Amino acid sequence: MTDTILQFTNDGISASKIVLLTPPAISIDMYTEFCKEQGREMSLSNERLKLFAEKCAELEKTLGVDVVDLYTLFHAQPNWTSFLSDGLHLSKEGNHFVAKQVIPILEAKLAKLPQVFPDWKEIDHKTPENTFCN
Repeated sequence: MTDTILQFTNDGISASKIVLLTPPAISIDMYTEFCKEQGREMSLSNERLKLFAEKCAELEKTLGVDVVDLYTLFHAQPNWTSFLSDGLHLSKEGNHFVAKQVIPILEAKLAKLPQVFPDWKEIDHKTPENTFCN
C-alpha cells in the first residue's frame, strides 16, 4: 500500500488529495452461510481486515493521506450487519452509510477545483454543441 501511495506522490499527486477506504467489517456468520449456498469455502476473517484497517490508519499518520476507516465505523453501529447483503458485499443501507462517510471528505477536497464544463442546467439540450462551442 505504501508503494502505491508513493507512486502517486512521486507522479506529482499530493498526499492531501489521496483518500483511502478500509474494507468494511464482514459478518462471518452471514458470509459463511452465503458461501455454503454457493458451494464455496469461506476464507475471510475480521482479524485480517482489522489488521489491514490499522495499517491504513498508520499511513494516514506517516504519509498524510486521509483514511476512512470503514471497518471501525461499521463496528461502531449497533446494526452494522444490515449494511451487508450477504455478509461481505454492501447492501443499499451499507452503500448509504459509506456515502455519508465519504462524501463530506470528497466535497472538501473537490470544492477548490475549477469548473471546466458548464452546469448541466445551462446546457441547451436541443443543440448542446452551442453551449460548448461558444
